[in-house]
Amino acid sequence: MTTATFQPGRRNPLPLIIMTGVVLFIGGAILMAASHADLKHGREVQDTRDCVQRNGTLQIWREPNKGPFHLLCLDPITGTIYDWIRNPDGSERTAFSPNPFKLGNTINNISNWLRAKGATLFKGQLPFDMLKWR
Repeated sequence: MTTATFQPGRRNPLPLIIMTGVVLFIGGAILMAASHADLKHGREVQDTRDCVQRNGTLQIWREPNKGPFHLLCLDPITGTIYDWIRNPDGSERTAFSPNPFKLGNTINNISNWLRAKGATLFKGQLPFDMLKWR
């Protein structure tokens, strides 16, 4: 009497490779869509954008060596000062409200913080459209 023994055949790795690729692609697309600002600062980012769109800028600062611009905005209702940091090409670097416990939420304290970074008050035309960031 002969008995048949089970011998597993080779499994095709292609479906696993395709599924892994799809998962990585979707995960990468989600991370690319969310900026550093969105991931780190959450709701403050949209509050900052909204403040600049509604109220314009209070002051604009620029870091040295053709560095980023700091668009400061004052929300007249809450008194909050927001800092929208934009690269020279206009892309968004980050956006937030400076920590009031570290800096205090006054324009003098925030100006001193920016000066300590080597930034200077910017006068002139921005090299990008202030209301477009993507």
